[in-house]
Amino acid sequence: MSRSRQRISPACKNQSGELKGTSLHKSDFVNFLVSNRYKTLFCYVPKVACGNWKRIFLVLNGHFNTTAEISGPMAHESGLLDTLDKYSVEEIRYKLLKYTKVVFVREPLERVLSAYRNKFTTMYNKRYHHRYGVEIIKKYRKNLTREITDEDQVTFDEFVKYLIDLRPNRRDVHWELQHNLCFPCSVSYDFIGKYESLKLDAARALEVMGASERITFPDIGKNRKGKDTKTLMRQFYSQISVQDFVRLQKIYEMDYNLFEYRKPTYSEVLSGSQPTLAKKL
Repeated sequence: MSRSRQRISPACKNQSGELKGTSLHKSDFVNFLVSNRYKTLFCYVPKVACGNWKRIFLVLNGHFNTTAEISGPMAHESGLLDTLDKYSVEEIRYKLLKYTKVVFVREPLERVLSAYRNKFTTMYNKRYHHRYGVEIIKKYRKNLTREITDEDQVTFDEFVKYLIDLRPNRRDVHWELQHNLCFPCSVSYDFIGKYESLKLDAARALEVMGASERITFPDIGKNRKGKDTKTLMRQFYSQISVQDFVRLQKIYEMDYNLFEYRKPTYSEVLSGSQPTLAKKL
């Protein structure tokens, strides 16, 4: 929708030159799913329902009949996803010009918390513990006198301190800035959806793609259990200092500005009284 593009453009003009994206390369488009049948490009952002969007595209491209057939690991690791970086420069330019372009984004601090909980508090993600967790614990855990084991868990406070100190070129895709993955100042998106209104926006996105008669977005609510978002935000962000909260928000400031998210205050998050974090584009 052109309205989404018009709302983002002023924010782009206020940012530094690197956001204007005149020198994007093939490798920059690894997160762009392609459906040639529906002439659509979808930039997926990890921790923004990307697994379900990958399922959608596997079905739209004819690899499966329904999303229910596709497990989580299969959605991410099937090797069947068609991504824009696999095409020639000329084909990339053509598709960026002619295809419908869609992206979904999420309130930055909610996404940070989701990444932490998924990668550092689940037993099946020992790979992240070995790749990042050991380093984080060694650097930020005081008075550590023994060897770190698989049973040690990175705390949220340690993870936030790690993000604050992290050099930009060392960010993992799960906590990379969303605009660095999808380039909203370079790519003229037809639809920008938000995780906070996922059910409604996903339905609208599929209409824009011309795919609403073929498929519906999976009902993720059926599988959701446990605490609501505000409770989780209060529980985990109360573990960090107000100074680190402000520093963390600063890192993701461009995402707040470009995607028009209202930045909650530390006291709002801790009291659970923050208003709806997402402003509609």
